[in-house]
Amino acid sequence: TVAGETRHNRVPLALTAGEWVHVAVSWASATGLCSVVVDGTEESFYIAKHVHLGQGVLRIGQYFPLGIPGTVMGFSGELAHVRIWRTSRTNEELDDCKRQSVGPYHSKLLGAWELDGTLNDTSGRSNH
Repeated sequence: TVAGETRHNRVPLALTAGEWVHVAVSWASATGLCSVVVDGTEESFYIAKHVHLGQGVLRIGQYFPLGIPGTVMGFSGELAHVRIWRTSRTNEELDDCKRQSVGPYHSKLLGAWELDGTLNDTSGRSNH
């Protein structure tokens, strides 16, 4: 919520049920351009509006459909890990680390949650 107004960005993406995929979302603050890469292939891009930088809640897979008051739609699936980087990653960089842990204190890693039974940030930045 920013200045009393709730703001959301919804990523337009359809995934096949029962298959593991690697999804990366990049956002360029200078242009507002947001790109979605699935298994190394850019699937979509759009201009992200109402991005609020600072403290708040990051919700993955939850949104509130317009025109349906009180309804909350959620993600139905599993997440292996979530990482937030200071800079956009190249497809090669994403591919190199998508199936392995990233060591703490990586200079460009802002937060990492391996989702292995805990919600602790393994980046060394204590974002729990």
